[in-house]
Amino acid sequence: ILSQIKSSRSNLVINPNLQKNINLKECLESVAENVSLTIDSSKNINIHTEFENDVFATYDPVLLGRAIQNLWINATEACNENIKLTLQKQNNGKSRITVSDDGSGLCPIDVSKYLQGRGKSTKSDREGIGLSSANHIVRLHGGKIIYNESTLGGASFEISF
Repeated sequence: ILSQIKSSRSNLVINPNLQKNINLKECLESVAENVSLTIDSSKNINIHTEFENDVFATYDPVLLGRAIQNLWINATEACNENIKLTLQKQNNGKSRITVSDDGSGLCPIDVSKYLQGRGKSTKSDREGIGLSSANHIVRLHGGKIIYNESTLGGASFEISF
């Protein structure tokens, strides 16, 4: 695991030349397109999106897209049939991206382990570092990831900038 983290660390560094002030909606739409190609066609998944227009932020679109994609892929694998992706601009000027599913959720005590990369994936034979890399990327962008129980019944991860 340590060698994998060391090799991926170079992929988790923001390149200041790549940071742009871009509409977050465009980033989410791109991620949605990529994730839809990876969804198991035998699984009937309803994807609900709520995107506000004109939510701009300065970020590296490749890295932030990777973080959102990690959360979304986790949701597609954990859900029973519903996923919700929202983008909101809050009154205080901050932005919030939320990925929710109707799966079994996570034990709140274990969430910090996964965010730190210390939890073992419950899905297949993976190492379980997707959530920790998403957390690292979001923190590099000055944000944070917050776990809540989803209104759909499963997990909900909120990225707040």
